[in-house]
Amino acid sequence: MDFLRDLPLDWVLVSVLCVPAYFFYAWAIFGHWENFLEALHYVATPDAWSLVRGERVDDSWATMKFGLLLVLSIATVYEVYTHFIPWISPSFAEVLAGM
Repeated sequence: MDFLRDLPLDWVLVSVLCVPAYFFYAWAIFGHWENFLEALHYVATPDAWSLVRGERVDDSWATMKFGLLLVLSIATVYEVYTHFIPWISPSFAEVLAGM
């Protein structure tokens, strides 16, 4: 249970608040759930196996799009936590800092 005590609840709260942004990014990058699931499949598949099956280009493209989704999501949480929340509501930023 040390993990729960050491968990930064303010970052977790901001991560949960950003869920609509994650869905928007996924929609903008992948377009459909099938493309997102295909990207997950390629991320989980070893690169050598994709090369043997002749799907190396598709694997690289899907992996790049998935990586872009992760980078955008992490950057959104960071920007909301460090810049947007203190600008909109300084008192809420103080509450988050006290968590």
